[in-house]
Amino acid sequence: GDTKTIRLYRAPLQRKFSHLPQAFALACAHEMFHGLVANSYQEVLPSHLTIPQLTAHDEEVAAHAFAHEFVTNFRLTLEA
Repeated sequence: GDTKTIRLYRAPLQRKFSHLPQAFALACAHEMFHGLVANSYQEVLPSHLTIPQLTAHDEEVAAHAFAHEFVTNFRLTLEA
């Protein structure tokens, strides 16, 4: 996942994720990425950008990366 996407969603979710165990937070962030893909990234991409077409495997890899980046950056933000 890219950092712009993560930044856009980090603030609104901060309160919800702050009390969760890391494994559960990872699962939630992973599924959140699938939701972004299913909705064609409508909330985060400017309309002039082309939406990437991912294979099922590539989407899983991207969701995994997004989740780890999201949770890592989120946890560091909470600790700061």
